[in-house]
Amino acid sequence: MGLPWFRLYHELQDDPKIGRLSDAAFRTFILALCMACKVQKNGDTDVQEEMADWAFRRPVAAHIKELTACGVVTVRSGKIFIPKWEERQRPSDSGAERMKRYRERQRDVTRDVTRDSETSHRDGIEGEEKEKRSTETTSPCGVVVSVWNALPEPIKKIRALSSGRKTKLLARLREKEWRDHWREAIEKIPGSPFLCGKNDRHWIADFDFFVKPDSVTRILEGRYSNGAAKKVW
Repeated sequence: MGLPWFRLYHELQDDPKIGRLSDAAFRTFILALCMACKVQKNGDTDVQEEMADWAFRRPVAAHIKELTACGVVTVRSGKIFIPKWEERQRPSDSGAERMKRYRERQRDVTRDVTRDSETSHRDGIEGEEKEKRSTETTSPCGVVVSVWNALPEPIKKIRALSSGRKTKLLARLREKEWRDHWREAIEKIPGSPFLCGKNDRHWIADFDFFVKPDSVTRILEGRYSNGAAKKVW
């Protein structure tokens, strides 16, 4: 099933062919795009030229002639057709395809969390503390937490990596930019008066702020250096 919408690029306003169209012809062109989107036949509108007045609910013969003259609409086998439709409307726009990718990402996160939970349960209560200590120094999440907790006051340590925090941290660790530079960003925090509470809100950077999508990039860009930042996003 096709999408209920189609792409309309902003370059349309600078296209001389479009600029020369009458208002009525331009309206007809937009309606023709809607029809092509509805039938999803790579630009075919399924509208016979001889039935165009009925399909558009008004006389459009002159407008179709104007559109075909400038090449934005053609007539194939007696039907009104939109050239380059398939080139402009990407198959990757499919809502089903986007949902499939989203679900795959969610499954990855769930699988990571579930695997860690099952490992802890299998080891039992006696082995849980040993596993926890090992995780703190060897797993990617544990390494990040250990480095964060080594920061001096006033930066607060985290007592536990909750499932919510772990999900966000795992998401960040899958991003190459974050994965390659998180340690460098942590090292810059003590040198930022703003992140250490010297701001109009007396706000101090915490771990939940650090695992937001843009925090590492903003720290490395100097957004919080020398008290320059005005607002925490």
